[in-house]
Amino acid sequence: MLSADFLSVARGERSADLVLRNARVVNVFTGETVESSIAIHNGFIVGLGDYAGYAEHDLQGRYVVKTWKPLSRW
Repeated sequence: MLSADFLSVARGERSADLVLRNARVVNVFTGETVESSIAIHNGFIVGLGDYAGYAEHDLQGRYVVKTWKPLSRW
């Protein structure tokens, strides 16, 4: 269940914890790549698009792919 906190960040009413700017987001189902920013709040992606964040990081066009498993063993 989504909390009101997540929804308010996703709607842009509150700032996200972290915004990753200038990312190339890969859709693994279609193979499409979209240039966008990624809003992260409490460790979860809450939206793609133009968001404000308490912390922001410029990815400078790096690719981002969502995985289904944690990648804690690098």
